[in-house]
Amino acid sequence: MAAVIAGTSDSGSTVVDGKGAPVVTTNPQDLSSTQQQQAARNIGTVRTVEPEQFGGSTDDEQLANAFAALGAVGGVIRLRPGKTYTWHDAVPTMDWSKRGGVVLTAWGATVEYSGSGPAFTSTQTATIAGTQTLTVLGGEWVAPSADSFFTIIDSGNHLFYRCRGEVPNGTFVHLSNRQFWSERNHFVELEDHNCREVIRFTIDGSIHASFARTLVKDLRLQGGTAGYPKINIVTGGVDGVFPAPYDSTFDGIVGNIADGVIIARLAGGMSGTQISRIQVESQQTSTKAAVFQVGDLQGKLPVLIGEPPVLRNLLVFTDDSTTQNPFGPNVALGGVALGGALSGTPYKATLQQAGTVSVPADLCNAAIIMLNAPCTRSEIVSTLDQAASQSLTIAFQQGVAGGASYAWPSNCRFAKAKPPTDTTPMTQTSVTFVFSHGVWLEVARAEGVPIA
Repeated sequence: MAAVIAGTSDSGSTVVDGKGAPVVTTNPQDLSSTQQQQAARNIGTVRTVEPEQFGGSTDDEQLANAFAALGAVGGVIRLRPGKTYTWHDAVPTMDWSKRGGVVLTAWGATVEYSGSGPAFTSTQTATIAGTQTLTVLGGEWVAPSADSFFTIIDSGNHLFYRCRGEVPNGTFVHLSNRQFWSERNHFVELEDHNCREVIRFTIDGSIHASFARTLVKDLRLQGGTAGYPKINIVTGGVDGVFPAPYDSTFDGIVGNIADGVIIARLAGGMSGTQISRIQVESQQTSTKAAVFQVGDLQGKLPVLIGEPPVLRNLLVFTDDSTTQNPFGPNVALGGVALGGALSGTPYKATLQQAGTVSVPADLCNAAIIMLNAPCTRSEIVSTLDQAASQSLTIAFQQGVAGGASYAWPSNCRFAKAKPPTDTTPMTQTSVTFVFSHGVWLEVARAEGVPIA
């Protein structure tokens, strides 16, 4: 798709050839030095442009013309608030090693793309340090049939801020390494509206694995497709090269996801990567929604920092995860045991006859034991390192008859060495413990609390 390289300026001038005709090209490097200077002068008066200022019979053609108009100088393209733009064809690939950086402002605007391939492709054919690329501010980006809306190939320094993506059969932003690497791309306050994936990392021919210093901050999730991670690190590539979003940050993931949807796939090279502040819910009938799917991890492992995730009706790890402990040694950061329990969903068990209860502390922060018969022995199953820390609440509930005795785990320590023993019918007695150097220390208790 050809485009006029510079639109009409306030003075009415355009870039023209020797015969006075407008120059048509998608590449500003095709211009002579005189024409580039002329384009720069024109753009000086229209550094903030709107697609409607330029020729083209469709919205996508007008946008391509606006990008071409900014050329090697770069500038700002403004989509009009309240307007819906229809793209039938993809915008021509933007090579940031040949053109100036662009800020695409789309506050209050909607872009609907009907194609199946990427709607917008951003790339670099040369690795130039400090290259200014694309900043996208706001907008609702809808692509019902596309594999991705934005694709970033071998390019860095992108910023997406407060954008809303709706790509039910693909990914909102696909980062792909084909020749070089794609580093320092930032995604802040994205809003996911039923995207199959929000961000995807792939190696597609490059021997360079790096997606270093990716930032995903304050991501709002909604819906999704069962079996797909919202943040997907796809392993596999040339000669076993795996994506490596190392030294990256995934901070502040909230929302509601469908059953079977996975928040993030952890795989590839994630050394120095930090994950924090996850608060996500699935429906009460959910059986497969999960926080993490763990694939092949290489090198040093990612770390989970801050408070434990707040989860409602989610598994911590998918059943097909390669490990249930992807966060390295059990060390405490911010009071949270990495490798200890992460789930807000309690472990539940019911004794119909006298017997033993095992509490899987690696998978929960709370256990509720319903007693229709005595608990003759209990234990806490944990792989915590001696130096780690974790909180765990164990609650025994009495049935209608009450009177069912219960034995606390032998490595629990109670205030004044007196464990609670209340057996009042239809009540719950609970103790909250903190793990410390091999034993579980009582920090709080509640005895005989009515449950009905």
